[in-house]
Amino acid sequence: SLLVAFIYSRLLVEMHGSTEIRQADMVGVEALVTTSIPAQGLGEVRFEISKEWIARPARSADNTPIARGSTVIVEQTAGAGVVIVRLRQPPV
Repeated sequence: SLLVAFIYSRLLVEMHGSTEIRQADMVGVEALVTTSIPAQGLGEVRFEISKEWIARPARSADNTPIARGSTVIVEQTAGAGVVIVRLRQPPV
């Protein structure tokens, strides 16, 4: 019946938790550039939140190009899932 299916689906969600990622959860996260980010263009980054790997289109915060393989920090999110990133500076 529909009631049994509904209850079963709710139990599965509760057992496995929600995979919903809020945009605010992305800010401050360290990410890896998987597709180079050109000056004033889009590339792609990949990062982990709650044991889940996520890929998002990314734009440079200061419009400078960022090479593939670079480590960046997500500074903010923009529409359509785009994240604004800045090259991570090594500690001094």
